[in-house]
Amino acid sequence: MSQLLRWCYLALIFWQIIWLGFLVTPHGPQLGWWSLMISAPLLLTLRGVWNTDPKGINWASYLLLFYFMLGVSEAWSSPDQRIAALTQLALVCTCLTTIILTNLRLKRALRGQ
Repeated sequence: MSQLLRWCYLALIFWQIIWLGFLVTPHGPQLGWWSLMISAPLLLTLRGVWNTDPKGINWASYLLLFYFMLGVSEAWSSPDQRIAALTQLALVCTCLTTIILTNLRLKRALRGQ
């Protein structure tokens, strides 16, 4: 389960850069910086997610809620960006689901010790 979380989290980071940097019209160098700035908070918790650190995973879940809201607002308000926003929503929902399952597994492991 943690492998799925790792790769889905990385895919979300790359999707943010691709979507906001290249798929949004108008293109330009300012959008590249904007996409990196939007993706920066995800990079802060990448180490905790990659090492399956409970605190890092919890912080990542808090951050993912903002990306969920971004995806919902873009899917709702921008018809030309709807497919890209739904892709982001699928990645975020997969990450959040695997975080819940990983936290349950970690909690059970701590009880068994």
